[in-house]
Amino acid sequence: MKAVNVRKERTILACFSALDPGLAGSCLARVGVDPAAALAEADPDTVCHALGQLVANRDNVTLSTLLPCLSLRPEMPLPLARLSVRAAHTFQNNSIDTVGQLSMMSCSDLLALKNTGGTTISEIAEFAVRMHLELSSEPEAACFLESAVCTAAAADTEVADLVPIDPILTALNSVLRRLGAWAAEARSASTIGDLIQVRTDLGHIPTEVEEPVRDLLATSLSHLRPRADAAQRGLNCLLEGLDERSRRIFIERLPLPGRRTLEEIGKLERLTRERVRQLGAQAEGDLQGRLALPEAETLRWRIHELSTTLQNGGPLGSPLVKRALAHARRDLNDGAETVPLLLWAAGPYRVSGGWLIKQGCEVPRLPTDERLWGEEKWISLDAITEWVAAQGFSRAVVPTIIEQSSVRQFGEVWAPWTGNVLDKAEIVLRSLGRPADSRELVEMIDEGHNEQGVRNRLFNDDRFVRTNRRSFALATWDLEEYAGIVAEIVERINRDGGSMSLEALATELVSTFGVSESSVRAYAEAPMFILDGGEVRLRRMEESRSIDSRFESVKGLFPDPTRNLVHLMVQVDAGVERGSGFSIEEPFAAALGIGPGDRLEFATDHGGRLGVSWPETGILGPYLGSTRTLAESVGAATGDDFLITFDLEAGSAQARRINKEDNDIEALTGLKVEPGHELDALAQSIGCQRATVRAVLARRGDRAVVDALPRRAEQPALDDALSRLADLLAD
Repeated sequence: MKAVNVRKERTILACFSALDPGLAGSCLARVGVDPAAALAEADPDTVCHALGQLVANRDNVTLSTLLPCLSLRPEMPLPLARLSVRAAHTFQNNSIDTVGQLSMMSCSDLLALKNTGGTTISEIAEFAVRMHLELSSEPEAACFLESAVCTAAAADTEVADLVPIDPILTALNSVLRRLGAWAAEARSASTIGDLIQVRTDLGHIPTEVEEPVRDLLATSLSHLRPRADAAQRGLNCLLEGLDERSRRIFIERLPLPGRRTLEEIGKLERLTRERVRQLGAQAEGDLQGRLALPEAETLRWRIHELSTTLQNGGPLGSPLVKRALAHARRDLNDGAETVPLLLWAAGPYRVSGGWLIKQGCEVPRLPTDERLWGEEKWISLDAITEWVAAQGFSRAVVPTIIEQSSVRQFGEVWAPWTGNVLDKAEIVLRSLGRPADSRELVEMIDEGHNEQGVRNRLFNDDRFVRTNRRSFALATWDLEEYAGIVAEIVERINRDGGSMSLEALATELVSTFGVSESSVRAYAEAPMFILDGGEVRLRRMEESRSIDSRFESVKGLFPDPTRNLVHLMVQVDAGVERGSGFSIEEPFAAALGIGPGDRLEFATDHGGRLGVSWPETGILGPYLGSTRTLAESVGAATGDDFLITFDLEAGSAQARRINKEDNDIEALTGLKVEPGHELDALAQSIGCQRATVRAVLARRGDRAVVDALPRRAEQPALDDALSRLADLLAD
């Protein structure tokens, strides 16, 4: 660095010859000050503001080296009235009273003082520049300025500590002028905003404009990189603002693993819950205030980047969370408070359901209604990805969200996977886009459903139609419906004048539709038909069908003698647990007053409906709907028995679990029995003689009820034999 000759009319730049002339000149030019102008022409406020930050950035060099005129009056008291209260207190609290004491310190020395941050340093730097500027007009200042040039050149400084803006300003000035002129001419740009929108892809602009653009793009920004420890300084700024106890309370109250309750912290710190809450809230306010300080700027950038990367959250341990935290923690001390503070400032984030989730958000699950899926009930991966992004989550978490949602993949699409087996059969058919038989549907649903049970339910659901004797399609597809054997029998009976030979009927249907002869013969005996002398015809209204009402033949059936209540013992098996219904015997339907073509629904205590039906066209007889909800409501598991009581007058059904230790008639049958009259009550219920009650119960397999009957003193051997008979029948 060359010495600057100090003339009588000293220039502004000459007064700051100890600073880098190029940098000082650029800083002055940026604010409209001519560096070559006379000192008397300068506006002190503008000059001090322009060069104060330059001095502050030379933080390892003493102020007397950078501003040599401060050494002219070392004994002069500092004019503290010019400073803010905070800056003045910094000097007073550290016994810095004179210009000489200040001049012997660097900005790093000042920053090390208690309660001194970046804002205060910037103010002190401008304060020192102003005193130097005022003292430089004195006659003795000339020799100080001349000798200071060599001193500054030999000072132990690093280029990284400067703010060399000249290369960038020079490049920008040249390129923007040329690029702006071309954009105004060729693309009708009229503002900087228009210029930014102009395509500057190399190869799309003239060569003479392209070359300076290439140079600009290659301009290094390394000299603008913040100090290596800038983020750590910001973190230290946050932590140093709290005492040890407040810091500990704040960290332990964050909603992260290891979080303690107010009561737990209170016991450890010997404080009340309210005091712990107050200290935590106060600490958070202090941290928010310190996070806004200039010295925390680089840390704020880190925090913003962490928040932008994580967005609303991600699974713990996922690559997204690991990479985001690792990037935010780079160059930071690995202290216990680092990650919690970063997550608090970026979110705040909390841990919930295995996710790191932003406060106010929930762990994302794909909705199962039409908001996402629409009428087709399936969407592509791209649609799921767009939905995830719209909820404020990174696309990187899409696989995890899919895995944790109630959805199923079918080829290239996904569908909601909720509801009962018929809801899922509908989804499977939509994904296939073609009819399928019940076996294929059960295999694709893959939940262990009974194929015949699913098939029976498909028959009775309006969403499905048969396209042949085995396959089902969606009714909305408008395919030709296979009416089934019953409809074909009706059609041929009507065609032949009201009746048809069963032999001829079976031969025709087997030949036409490939159905089995046994199926035709079985359906010919459905309730809606009458088979008479080998001829099949429709049952007329006045021709009622006889119904088997022998209650004594049905295991677990105990109608109340008043016939207003009907009790049925049901055992929980795999079908009940799946929610499947099952066929019931005619006497049970007779007890409920149901005949062919009838259907009843009973309200349950849990808001559900239990249906009992007897399709007129069916060959399986009466049918009881799903009892799974009732079994679950009383805690009945596989192998357990539970008793359903049908109230015909109220139209309701209630359940009670039968415990293994239950050994009385009322608990096992639901009947109201007076002690000593058990046989009478059972005889009236199941419709047999009092003397044959034990034998009837043993024959139909009600072993527990037989065992619960009082033993006859005169015939213990007979009772034992009946009990063994019940065991054999049950096996």
